[in-house]
Amino acid sequence: MALARATRGARFVMCGGISQYNAEHKQGPKNIANVITMRIRMEGFIVFDYKDEYPTALGQLAQWLAEGKLKRKETILKGGVRVADEGMVKLYKGGNMGKLLVEVKNPDEERQAKL
Repeated sequence: MALARATRGARFVMCGGISQYNAEHKQGPKNIANVITMRIRMEGFIVFDYKDEYPTALGQLAQWLAEGKLKRKETILKGGVRVADEGMVKLYKGGNMGKLLVEVKNPDEERQAKL
């Protein structure tokens, strides 16, 4: 929709393209050719482009988390190293929500808890 309404010389930021790298059925705008005909400038970016701003961003994100303004989602697989291979499959197939973690417990702590 945005490409269809763009004016000549418009600028867009392209974000999220990495999600399409291994996709069997690619998603995205069918009118991507408008980028050429309307002389639209699309510019990709990666997090390292803003490394000088990390300290400020980390402080702000920590504050928002503490205030409950920012919610995080994570998928935690229980079962330790035995389920790590399942975690890799979920990671590459998009079977997780947010950060994907494999819970690994210290075996000494488990023994102590049973005593």
